[in-house]
Amino acid sequence: MNNMKTKSAILSCLLGLGNLLACQPASALLIFQESFEGSNQYSVENGGQNGSDNFFAVVSNTSLNPGYTPASVDGSNYFGGRDLNGFSSSAPHRVTFDEVDLRGYRDLSLSIALSAAASDIYEAGDSITLDFSSDGGNSFTVLDKFSGATGGARLSNGTDVLGETLFDVNYLLPDTLNSLVFRLQIDTFLAGNEVALFDNFRVEGIAAVPEPESVVLLGLGLIALRFAHARQPA
Repeated sequence: MNNMKTKSAILSCLLGLGNLLACQPASALLIFQESFEGSNQYSVENGGQNGSDNFFAVVSNTSLNPGYTPASVDGSNYFGGRDLNGFSSSAPHRVTFDEVDLRGYRDLSLSIALSAAASDIYEAGDSITLDFSSDGGNSFTVLDKFSGATGGARLSNGTDVLGETLFDVNYLLPDTLNSLVFRLQIDTFLAGNEVALFDNFRVEGIAAVPEPESVVLLGLGLIALRFAHARQPA
């Protein structure tokens, strides 16, 4: 009788644990972050500068002049491009972030803060392209593109219009990814007042954990093993 009561009590506790786990909301974890404050988790193609007004480089509060002071900077620094034919360089002007290991995570998301001049100065060839490759592949998929228009316009992806506040754009990623390489490329930007800034690239996800039912089954298995040992003759 005592054994039956013990088994019943343990089973009730395990089922209660399963219900408790099922009710707990999972929180997103920061898997990767680069906000250009010195961690250097990225590489730059065709970077450089000439004076303070022509550059594709990290911008601090005093080093370079983007033409306006962006709001919502994470820390002190951000990356920017302005008048890309104003210094010795060639296309593509691109930043590639270090590979991010996504194994063991689900509900993945990617975010980056973008900014551009709040004026109708960007032509059709002026653009910011966001793309990524997965699982060590060499093929890149376009995630989003912000462009100007013939005759001049603000940079837009058709939904969001960039302005002088660094603005988070957010994207969901497939849970099937094991790793990710993200790139940002600025094209054309030949006029002196054409500028784009970006900051605070992040990848987030929820740690994959056993389902509550799995926890209960594991506990029941351990209980069965314990009682099996208890029944063995001395």
